[in-house]
This record gives sequence, C-alpha cells and structure tokens, in this order.
Amino acid sequence: MQSFHDALRSAGLLVTEQSATEARLDTQWRALTEAANTAFARRDNRSAARLYDEALDIAGQVFEVAHEGGSPLIAPMIYNISCANAAACASQGGNRMAACQLLLRASDKLLTAAESPANPVALRVNCVRHLRYPVQILARDFEADMAQPDMGRLLDRCATVSNEVRRVAGWLLQPQPPPDGPAAMAGPPFAASMH
Repeated sequence: MQSFHDALRSAGLLVTEQSATEARLDTQWRALTEAANTAFARRDNRSAARLYDEALDIAGQVFEVAHEGGSPLIAPMIYNISCANAAACASQGGNRMAACQLLLRASDKLLTAAESPANPVALRVNCVRHLRYPVQILARDFEADMAQPDMGRLLDRCATVSNEVRRVAGWLLQPQPPPDGPAAMAGPPFAASMH
C-alpha cells in the first residue's frame, strides 16, 4: 500500500528537493535542446553537437534523480530524445558509427535501469516503454553497421528485460489510449523535439 506522502508525490502535489532539482534540470535540458535544434537546422553541426552533448549530460543527471525516487516519467524520455538528437547530428555530420553508438548507449541505459530491481517499478516500466525508439532506429537505419550477433543479442536482451518488467509490474504495462486519440500517435518518434 502506498503511503500518503508517496501518493501526493506521485500525483505531483508534493514538492520535494528532488522535484525542484528535476524542474531545474528539465529547464536547462529544454533550453540546451532548443538551442541545439536551432543549430542543427542551420546545419551548424559543431555547435549542435556540443549543445546536444550538454543536453545529454543533463538528461543523465535527470536519470540519476529518477533512480533516487524522482519522477520516473521524464528521465527515460529525455534521455532517449537526447541520444536520438545527438545521433541525428552525428549522422548528418557523416559519423554513422558515433550515431550508432549513441543509440546503443540509450538502449543500454534503459535496459540497465529496467533490469535493476532496486529501481522504482514505475521507472523500470517507463524504461521499457521508451526502449522501442532507439531499438527501432537501430534496426531501421543502422542494422548494416552492427554485427548480426550484436543486433540479435540486443533484441534478446530487450525481450528478456521487457518480459521480466511486465511480470513484475503487471497492470502498469497495459496499453494506454493516446492522450488525444489515434492521430496524436502519428509521425515519427520524437517528432516534437527532433529537427
């Protein structure tokens, strides 16, 4: 049974030091990502790459707050977006290997967090939910860059972790309807934040 304090915190009604830290980091991340997206659109890869790297560092800090009991919703999402943006920038700059490594980094971060029984169940669930994005991009755009056994191991690990989290979380992994109906799900992943 969830405590009253935990219920208030999970509903966003209780401001804690962690939530204040998350809010500050989220603001920094959004500003860096917006500036990087602008540089990327101008094809200024040097500036975009530097800003995306900074945004990825902030996303890593948000993940650490989530490990410590912060909001489990935002960390997997912004880490994914950060890695995908940095990968797109590397790819635009002609560095497919770096792009592939960034997507593998996102996959590994999400898998590692989802595997850990020490993490809050909601964080583990959201890591599994967001895992499909980097894996889909890897399979679609970078399969030729990866050794076949590596892709197979990644997919096997994804299935194993997903099944374990599904077993542990049960009802939390039931499909949820899109917030604004099926049309809200149209378009590529990260469309709102990508270039």
